[in-house]
Amino acid sequence: MHYTCIIFLFLNLFVPPLQGNPIDKAAGLIKGGDVHELANYFAPSVDIFINNESNSYTKAEAEKVITDFFKRNRPEQVSVLHRIETSSNFKFGVYIVRTSGGPFRVAASFKNAGGVFTISELRIESEKTK
Repeated sequence: MHYTCIIFLFLNLFVPPLQGNPIDKAAGLIKGGDVHELANYFAPSVDIFINNESNSYTKAEAEKVITDFFKRNRPEQVSVLHRIETSSNFKFGVYIVRTSGGPFRVAASFKNAGGVFTISELRIESEKTK
């Protein structure tokens, strides 16, 4: 019994916690308007599409673009509309984000980079249905 406690303590101290579900994590960060923390999950290069305008940005540039978007459209409610999690190297989430500027559909592509899922593409479009 004593050795079991020591092993459990050792694992808790030295083994990093498992990464949570990236789709749900991103939803929580968007809802909280925490773009700085969301940017920690950006890949070194991120493709961003906002209402028919697209570009590839560095991680820092992408954070500025998304920060500007959410300054104009403060998130109020986020729900996960769709998720694809069948691959160990790719995940995809679609969110409906209700903002002060109206509803938007946000799609995020996550790629496994060394055991951590990073956002490689972010699409933000006005939601067409209400």
